[in-house]
Amino acid sequence: MRILPWTLLIGISLGCKGEKNAIVTPAPAVTPALVTTQEPAALASGPKKTPRSALKGVPLAKDSRDCTLDEVKKSRAKANALIKAQDYVGAVLEFKQSACWYANEEVETEESKQQAWYISDLTYALYKAGFGKECYSIASRHSSPYSGNVSAMRGAEDKVVKALAHNEGLCRKLAMKPFEGFSHVTCSFGKQSGVPLNLLPNGVEEVCVADLGGDLVDDAFTHKGLELAIVKNGTKTSKKVTVASADCNLEKISFKNEGNKLLMQLAGAGRDCDEGTASYEYRTVVELDLTSGKTIAKDELIVAHH
Repeated sequence: MRILPWTLLIGISLGCKGEKNAIVTPAPAVTPALVTTQEPAALASGPKKTPRSALKGVPLAKDSRDCTLDEVKKSRAKANALIKAQDYVGAVLEFKQSACWYANEEVETEESKQQAWYISDLTYALYKAGFGKECYSIASRHSSPYSGNVSAMRGAEDKVVKALAHNEGLCRKLAMKPFEGFSHVTCSFGKQSGVPLNLLPNGVEEVCVADLGGDLVDDAFTHKGLELAIVKNGTKTSKKVTVASADCNLEKISFKNEGNKLLMQLAGAGRDCDEGTASYEYRTVVELDLTSGKTIAKDELIVAHH
């Protein structure tokens, strides 16, 4: 069973206007007095920004606190002051530390409304700070109705929900940048993904990778791995390759060079392999050693959609 990270367990949206390749935060759903709260002296005196290193070791979300309405408003006001000063990392840090996450209210209350906008502000800060993966995984959690999320509770015509759908697309573009530039060719044997000729090392005529599938036993899916086939001097040799994140939903295998390293990307989407109801998409990039068949994890994106 795929274990989803904390970023998929909290609900967040963000709002924006029709500015190409940029996000503009929606009008805060708090009183003007809260939005224009006095900024910290350090920000007022100059453009000092919080370094990204300040977030090191700080999880995107710790256990949610049972925040009061006043606490949610104060945290939003403080974070909005940092956003106004273009200290987006500082705003993300404030949201992380306050941890007033969406409480999955089943009825509309002023508190749940403020929390929805709190979530919107957080995702805006994440996007502007360059955290595309977190932004995308969180926004997608609430873009479509699902029990307990913002979209289910507030309805499709709500401003926050509309912003979610729009911003999910923008966040996805940012999140997918590390996974761009990969390609594959059709192999001369079998239904496999081939490494493009311009990426092959000298003396190698063809490299193909095939998904070996897996088995579901007692509600637990086990992937059998990948088969790496190499044709050199007219001779084909094969070896097994293991990638931890490969599962029943593997749909595409592609490649690209980075320096003198061959990178392989696995991509897929679907329902949980242990026959659960959750749906998700994933992309994994590994460095592939053609000689040994060993892989080194380089990057990964897992996003729940429900």
